[in-house]
Amino acid sequence: MQSDLIAEGDKVVLRVTTKATHIGEFMSIVPTVKHVQFTGNVIYRIRDGRIAESWGEMDFAGLWRQLTSAPPSGENV
Repeated sequence: MQSDLIAEGDKVVLRVTTKATHIGEFMSIVPTVKHVQFTGNVIYRIRDGRIAESWGEMDFAGLWRQLTSAPPSGENV
C-alpha cells in the first residue's frame, strides 16, 4: 500500500493506493484470484486531538471493472 498523509489546520487528508488479491467474496462477486489495485481518499476533521468527523471515497467502480471486466449497473463508461 502506498499512502500520503497531509495536515493543515484542523484537517488531515489520507490518500491511499492499495494492491490486493481477490480471494474472498466481495460485493457479491465470487473470488476471482485476480490481482487488483484501487485508490481512496479520506478527510478527517480533528478536534481536541481526536477524529471528530471523516469523509471518504474509494474507487469501487474501478475495482468492480477489474473484477468483472464490466461497468457496475447504471454506470456509463
